[in-house]
Amino acid sequence: PYWLDGGGLGVDSVVAGAPHRRSERKSEVPIDPFIPVIFPDSVHTTYSSKAHRDAVRKVVASQPGATVVVNLPTGSGKSTVALAPAFLHAPGTSVFVVPTIALAIDQERRVREETGRTDECFAFTSDTPLDVRKGILADIFAGHKTVVFVAPEAATHSLAPALFTAARLGALKYFIVDEAHLVDQWGTQFRPEYQALAGLRSELLKVQREADPKGETQLFRTVLMTATMG
Repeated sequence: PYWLDGGGLGVDSVVAGAPHRRSERKSEVPIDPFIPVIFPDSVHTTYSSKAHRDAVRKVVASQPGATVVVNLPTGSGKSTVALAPAFLHAPGTSVFVVPTIALAIDQERRVREETGRTDECFAFTSDTPLDVRKGILADIFAGHKTVVFVAPEAATHSLAPALFTAARLGALKYFIVDEAHLVDQWGTQFRPEYQALAGLRSELLKVQREADPKGETQLFRTVLMTATMG
């Protein structure tokens, strides 16, 4: 550009003086009526985009045992794509695998705010008090826990017995992996439990099929969510 040789502050001054426009366009995609019913305290009245709406509908309408890959940009509502079907198809448990404790806690906060269940615990992490973890496990065994946020390490170890019990009862609804690209990027050496998720999912499906050979119990759906398709 001609202004690169404009002096010490030439670049900064030209950039600062250039016209800037911030997009104020809001989504005009009406939200489906079941969303406010599930999340009565949510401030969202529209989908972020048509792709967001289509992803939610695709997961809700997916066949038992299906796997759905959701690729949406960060901040475009991926969590709703998984959480809305999980609460819509309750009672039953949906396991939501997240990469960090911070994300589990943040998702728990969001669910509390949007559902109004301010006293209920949803995050099952190493930072979660022991009595709370025992309560979550008891709720899963009893079929009362709608969603639980968990890291791969806990999903494949301490939480696994409760998940297998839910599978035998036909009470496992969704197996959700957030930031699913990490299965490949982190799973080979850094955090092998990511690779173990595939085996856990397969065994849970096997148990669910064996518990109901006539197919009367619907198999859980798998949802793989990412903003990074590689």
